[in-house]
Amino acid sequence: KKRKKGFTAKKSAKWIYVTGIPMDATEEELAKHFGKVGILEISPENSLPRIKLYRDKDSGLVKGDASICYANESSVAVAVDVLNGGMLRADGTARLGVTKAAFQQKGDKLIEDEDKMDKETLRKRKMAKLAAAQAVSWDTGDNGRIAGGAKGLTIVVIKNAFTKKELQEDEDKALEDVEKWIVDSVGEMGTIEKITVFSKSREHCATVKFKEVEAANECIEEMNGKENWRNKGLTIKVHFWDGVTDYTNVTEEDKAKDEEQRLEDFGQWIENQELPEEFRQRTE
Repeated sequence: KKRKKGFTAKKSAKWIYVTGIPMDATEEELAKHFGKVGILEISPENSLPRIKLYRDKDSGLVKGDASICYANESSVAVAVDVLNGGMLRADGTARLGVTKAAFQQKGDKLIEDEDKMDKETLRKRKMAKLAAAQAVSWDTGDNGRIAGGAKGLTIVVIKNAFTKKELQEDEDKALEDVEKWIVDSVGEMGTIEKITVFSKSREHCATVKFKEVEAANECIEEMNGKENWRNKGLTIKVHFWDGVTDYTNVTEEDKAKDEEQRLEDFGQWIENQELPEEFRQRTE
């Protein structure tokens, strides 16, 4: 079977190249700005918009340029026409240059070799493509399907929803507060079928399962990048669940501790039980 090469003109046609980006800019800020003229492609690695914000290798500081990928090639021309020469921010301090990206063979690798991917990576790529397609072509009618017949995505992930400190102080109260904020923030967008808060998650995650696909779309559009979440100075990241990632993050050490505690609790329970008469030790 012939393997795919890392670079194709077809894929590069969806990218734009941006200059004039301020040093304190973030991927979230760029996604919000460039998402005004088209749907951004979703990265299968992190389920976030595919944005390459170039940074200095030594300092890690933003160099001032970026490559951004749209889900549809037609959005590239619109971005160049509308956003080139415009301001990233209302204060007029960040004038952007926007052009169609021109990649070289040694540049960004736009296509991975699918023959070498494991099942988890392939699953993530599939979900990323569904997320992009859903944002562009969701049918809100009785069919409830993405163009082509695929079922819509309804589970979203909220990252940075809580802090480790508040869990240590009162875990039950913190988790209850997170659920309340989720309901108050997105409950009007659609029917919430399930909320799960993962207290052991390293990324402090919660997931929300909606009944309606359009509610999940709106949740991501309105909530991603939201600042001062729960009035605690948290900036949350919201995206579709990739269908693979396990946010429980339970380590083998945690499992061993839980098993040890269960055995200890069981032993204590045994000691507290009253034995039937026939099993009691008799004394003369």
